Amino acid sequence: MAATLQELLPILDACSTSLEYLDLRSNLRRRKTDTDEQNPPSQPLHQATTTTSPRLKHLGIHGACYDGTLGDILSHLAIHSLESLLVNDIIDNQLSVQAPPTLRDTLSRLTELEIKGLQPSHASAFLVLLGATPPHQLRKVRLGTMDTECAAMLIQQQYQSLESLVVNFLRGHTGALADILATCSKLKHLDFEPFADIRTLVDSQRPWVCTELEVFEGYFGLSPYEYDDAGRSRHKDEDEKVTVSDPVTLYQAESRFMQRLGQLTKLRRLVQGHDTMRYLFDNDMGFNNMAWTLSSGLTHLADLVNLQWLEFVDGDLPTGIGIPELLFMKQHWHSLQELACYNMDIIEVEWLAAEWPQVKV
Repeated sequence: MAATLQELLPILDACSTSLEYLDLRSNLRRRKTDTDEQNPPSQPLHQATTTTSPRLKHLGIHGACYDGTLGDILSHLAIHSLESLLVNDIIDNQLSVQAPPTLRDTLSRLTELEIKGLQPSHASAFLVLLGATPPHQLRKVRLGTMDTECAAMLIQQQYQSLESLVVNFLRGHTGALADILATCSKLKHLDFEPFADIRTLVDSQRPWVCTELEVFEGYFGLSPYEYDDAGRSRHKDEDEKVTVSDPVTLYQAESRFMQRLGQLTKLRRLVQGHDTMRYLFDNDMGFNNMAWTLSSGLTHLADLVNLQWLEFVDGDLPTGIGIPELLFMKQHWHSLQELACYNMDIIEVEWLAAEWPQVKV
């Protein structure tokens, strides 16, 4: 279903003085007919009308915002109390071309920002919204897509305040996760789905500062490509893969990565891999997973005593998880409740059922 702003604004005006929480479930358009779509108005709607919503704290637009309607509605409401903004999709975004002049006032108290979809225009819209938000104020950010410029600006402007960050897709180099781990000291929840080679996370010589992390979900492992120090892949296309085959180098990288993980002693949930990772393994895309073994550095995680959930893909390296690793977990992780391991052998599953039944598999 789609609604025009001309239909929506009178409803908002009628309840604007008392409204605190607003969720819109329809797509938003300025115009209604195809003919009108081809003849946009000469000026944005936000230059013509304004009302005041002094109490509005949350605005959620769960449909798509077409042809500049996001800027229109933010300006029309003249919100000075907004704390949370959620937008599902932005189509033909004009926010970066002509942002409403009141945008800084509207976002002056914003602490949560979420843009779900994967449209290319989302990155430019995010930059505009981020630029209008006071530095080091955002606590919670969720993005369907992020590019290199977005990552750099987010870290530069909000690293002191970020507590929760979810990123589903990244355009550009894989160094973004390394920057986040080395900069955002208040992070408690990090869900970063874009693949990151663990060598880009430990080669920078910068320590991780996010020691407050309680939830860390990442798609990290060992790529078939080589990366430079900035995390940029040196391969040019899928036919020019540069295989990293030295097992000593791989295990060294895993051990260093495990050392970094072992410093995150407040972790309650640790997930290595997403559904997309299973697709890569099942279709032999060449990505190697980490080996969660004692020899590759699992012992560095002995101090993760708060860990309740562990999920990982048991890799196709020569040695995978076995009974010694499970004994180590049982000895040190007394809080563990669930262990999800893709490709775990039946021997280990049966051992868990018999020797550690309180842990769900």
